[in-house]
Formats: sequence, C-alpha cells, structure tokens
Amino acid sequence: AKNNSSRVITGISTYNVTPFEAGAYFNKIQCFCFDEQTLNPGEELDMPVFFYIDPEFALDATLVKLACADVSLHYTFFDTEEPKKMFVEFARDLKSYFKGDAQSPPPFTVPEGEEGIVKINDQVYKRSP
Repeated sequence: AKNNSSRVITGISTYNVTPFEAGAYFNKIQCFCFDEQTLNPGEELDMPVFFYIDPEFALDATLVKLACADVSLHYTFFDTEEPKKMFVEFARDLKSYFKGDAQSPPPFTVPEGEEGIVKINDQVYKRSP
C-alpha cells in the first residue's frame, strides 16, 4: 500500500473473496486488516496476509459447476480519521444544544464516500442510487 496524499492517513481494510461461494473456504490466519493502519505521506508499506484455502474447496458442487479454478482476494481501505472528526464535532455541538448553550441543533449530513459508500459508527453501508 502507498499513501499518495500529503497527509497522514489512518484506516482499516475490509476484504472480499470472489467468487462469493469460495469465501466459505477462505481462512485468514494473520492479516493487516485486523488492525487500523497508519501511513505517513508518501509512505509505502507491505501489508501481508497469511491464509489458507480449505481443501474441501475442490469438492464444492457449486464451485465445480462454475469451473472455478481461481480465487481472488480484494481489499478496500477506509479512512477512519475523517468520519471520527466529523462525529466528534457533531457530538460536541449537539451536547451544547442540549445544555441550552445553542439556539438550534447542529446541521448534520450523512457522510458520503466513493460510489455511494457511507461509513457510520464503524459500519459500512452502500447507498441505493
């Protein structure tokens, strides 16, 4: 992974196995995705994954029917700092409103990421078009 930006980025990765049916046989032993990762501007980092594919994979009727000989592993990296900052500020402003220090509640918009991906409280959602 490489941080091509000019700022420090901290994030977490999620993974996806294709074909979907092969995911049941994919077992991670150790993965960079188990913890948040921080990359400094311009930093390049190897992020190893130790895994095995259960031999029963070769006997799965669905995968045999698909003539599946390959399994692909994909990772998506989500920045965890930006949403945290936004929610911390919102919580502070909301607390101020409930204490009576502010006349109206703070404006709140749901954060949007690339391609309609939204992350709220460590949950990732995809918006419908």
